[in-house]
Amino acid sequence: MQHYNTSITEDMNRILNLKGGESTTEINDVIQPVIILDPEIVLLGSGTLTNASSQNLFNTSAFKDTYITTLQFAFIKDITSTSTLMTISAIIKGVSVNIIRVPSITLTVHSGQVEMVFQPPLKIDRGTSVSLISNTNVANILTAASVFGYTREITKGV
Repeated sequence: MQHYNTSITEDMNRILNLKGGESTTEINDVIQPVIILDPEIVLLGSGTLTNASSQNLFNTSAFKDTYITTLQFAFIKDITSTSTLMTISAIIKGVSVNIIRVPSITLTVHSGQVEMVFQPPLKIDRGTSVSLISNTNVANILTAASVFGYTREITKGV
């Protein structure tokens, strides 16, 4: 494999701990660099709430970019519950955003389940949190969420 990008050569020399006259061009027939294009999707965070409460599902790294690919959300409430609003929120481009908001009306038995797939994935700000929030005045409600995605090393110049 021939390449003409000096930063790739420098990175490979550093990673392979090559010194002196050695260079990646001398070992190209033995070692081939690989670029991973598809990230590994993992569970970034999950949680369960009862009644009116909130929970931090996960914190993003200050040193990696975090992307949400899939969101799973479910709830169930009994007839005694007043109107409810369940939300998953995150910080995107410096602004608090409700990724999903699910309302339910007063004095009804109600349950629901939602799965959202983001294409392209949602990039969440570094060093922030993704939260699950359940709002109600009187409640017998159970809310659960799972967030899937991936992280990427921050590239130079970003």
